[in-house]
Amino acid sequence: MIELNTEQRQAMAQGQPVRIIDPLTHEAYVLVRSEEYARLAEAREPLGGQSHPKIPPMLLRSQQAFWRDLPGLLMDRRNHRKWAAYHGEDRVAITPSEVDAYQECLRRGLTRGEFYVGKLDAHPDGIPPWGTIECDRSLYEATDPGEAPLDDE
Repeated sequence: MIELNTEQRQAMAQGQPVRIIDPLTHEAYVLVRSEEYARLAEAREPLGGQSHPKIPPMLLRSQQAFWRDLPGLLMDRRNHRKWAAYHGEDRVAITPSEVDAYQECLRRGLTRGEFYVGKLDAHPDGIPPWGTIECDRSLYEATDPGEAPLDDE
């Protein structure tokens, strides 16, 4: 248990963090009020050891599921240039248009921020909306280099 001296107690009372140094390891630490720590910890959403506080958790899970499944979906040529809708880990629909995908999600009672709609197409940079991705197959492996590119619908 660490006991605060008078100056440290006053700093904490004023909402200021208190820096302390471990005399054995010489490592520096910062003490903050438990409420401040809880606020900071809540701002970090789990994402494979990373965080992205600006994306709602359900939308993020939906995006991750879409990008996880994308290489496999691209293996089937019938899916190329279609749209997929995801709610969490579940694929809601594969449709010919973005509008149809949104309408299916809304028909099921889902609200914006709970689902993700993405085009089934190999993205040129291969980077998902939140940053990096880990998957078994690359988007290159999911497309046949001998195929002629499909025209945009």
